[in-house]
Amino acid sequence: REEEVLDVREALREQARNGRAFVLLSGASGSGKSSLARAGVLPAIVENELDDQVACWRSLIVTPSELGDDPAASLAGRLATDGMLPELCVDG
Repeated sequence: REEEVLDVREALREQARNGRAFVLLSGASGSGKSSLARAGVLPAIVENELDDQVACWRSLIVTPSELGDDPAASLAGRLATDGMLPELCVDG
């Protein structure tokens, strides 16, 4: 799994350099996505990926069944919750 963790971390660094620090892990049920994210990638990022441009990382882990009939809208709603992406909040 170490190689997969390094691959995801590199993809996330590349996305961050392009102004969109986002990586989607997808695959068949039981293929190890959750384990890769929760036990591999997230701890490695929290411990090793802070620098002058990244003060903290936020994460959201959801399963398809949690997103309901409109997964895109549900995911957007979860990302828009207080504290998840405060940079997107607009003061009225």
